[in-house]
Amino acid sequence: KSILFLQLLCHLTSGSPLFGIYEIPTPLTVAYCQGEGKLSDTQANLRRMTKALDCAPARFHIFYYPALGLDTSEGLQQLVKAIEDHTPPNVLLIDPLYAFMQGDLIDNQDARRMVAHLRYLADHFQTTVVISHHAHRPLREARSGRVIDEGDESIFGSFVWKAYPDEVYLFEKTSPKVADKARRLSCDTQRMAKSIDFLNLELIDDDALYYQLKLDRPGSTAKVLEVLRASPNGAMTVKQLETKSGYSERAIW
Repeated sequence: KSILFLQLLCHLTSGSPLFGIYEIPTPLTVAYCQGEGKLSDTQANLRRMTKALDCAPARFHIFYYPALGLDTSEGLQQLVKAIEDHTPPNVLLIDPLYAFMQGDLIDNQDARRMVAHLRYLADHFQTTVVISHHAHRPLREARSGRVIDEGDESIFGSFVWKAYPDEVYLFEKTSPKVADKARRLSCDTQRMAKSIDFLNLELIDDDALYYQLKLDRPGSTAKVLEVLRASPNGAMTVKQLETKSGYSERAIW
């Protein structure tokens, strides 16, 4: 997930299309709040990533807080002051949720307090907030032992973590094998128009480090192509593509 967040940082600041398919109309400023891992590892991963991806260092700042309670008044004000000393961000990345809470992830009251502070940050800086969070341990069927596919119902902790966001994306391995580099990015919870159904990705982990779209099995991006192929002359308006595919104008572009 941290590699995915660093990749988001690269695409958002440079304006290059995410995974080569999702256009970013204009380069954005990003504040990346890192709450776990080592800052030196993040720097090393970013150096590897920029061997393959465009990135604009002048448009982002990394705030390294291995022990900041963002659900407390003191923690909130500390982060606000730190961000105000730099360019106000268009996008605020918080990675991960548990590292920025002193309260209990399961307790609804603690979760509501955290959400209130996240809403304050979004309103104060007029920014989009993106948060990484973990799923709970896989549930298995009693008889077969098969892992139950819960989708984004697998979010760990309070119901608030799914009720609060406009969109919930599930990022998961598609194989239990440790060496397998296939990933799946899906979105079931979408408050507005449908953005994506799912994408099949693979981790490139050689000299460079990033996720790329699996060109042989890209996922729901193939749906638009299927609709175009079914058209008598292979040409349709964006509005027709919206109607036929069920995806939003944003997703189609």
